[in-house]
Amino acid sequence: MEVKAVKGQWLGEYTGKVHFRSEQKATPYTAELWTNPPLDVDAKDFGNEMRFLNSAKGLKDADGQPMEPNAVLIKCYDPDEMRPMIGVFASKDIRRYQEVLLNYDVPSETEDASDSQAPELSYSISDLVIVRPDNESQDKFWIARVLEISQHEMKVKVRWFEKRAEGSYEQSSNEDWIPKGAIYHTGFQLDFQSRGDDTIYYCREDFSKYDED
Repeated sequence: MEVKAVKGQWLGEYTGKVHFRSEQKATPYTAELWTNPPLDVDAKDFGNEMRFLNSAKGLKDADGQPMEPNAVLIKCYDPDEMRPMIGVFASKDIRRYQEVLLNYDVPSETEDASDSQAPELSYSISDLVIVRPDNESQDKFWIARVLEISQHEMKVKVRWFEKRAEGSYEQSSNEDWIPKGAIYHTGFQLDFQSRGDDTIYYCREDFSKYDED
């Protein structure tokens, strides 16, 4: 079997019209770009070749079996151009001549744009994620590691990282179940150094971009 793209491989940037979420209703081509301010990308009318990717929903293969998505949309950050972006990544090995399919959640005509769901972020057990704070007294964001994923209850169990005074992070023993919707960024890594009995983590990304004004 000749593989065209391996699992986790970058396939391209998902581009289109960037707009505030309140400005227009979501379409099947809408994906969340940014949380604060709430920005979406809509590739319905223009964009690059990624706008022609189909949804696996409702499609069947030659044997009549439902087809599954083999690619996902993930919010990323371009450090060179200093801007947010949406990347298309292979979620499975993709064979030569095999169609690339996403998992679009198509909104109905009566559904409000603010209530529509873009394709879900992709993450697995042990991945690092950024979590929205659930009240104003908390920090601007939280870093956590995924421990368990409950598909039935739409919840994720995470272990938190505590921010230190000098800007580094320390993994704590605190664990919680959080709603899947609280996770709004993935795909980053932490470097670490051992200091005696402690392990100190440093983030490769500048998370100040998530701070509110």
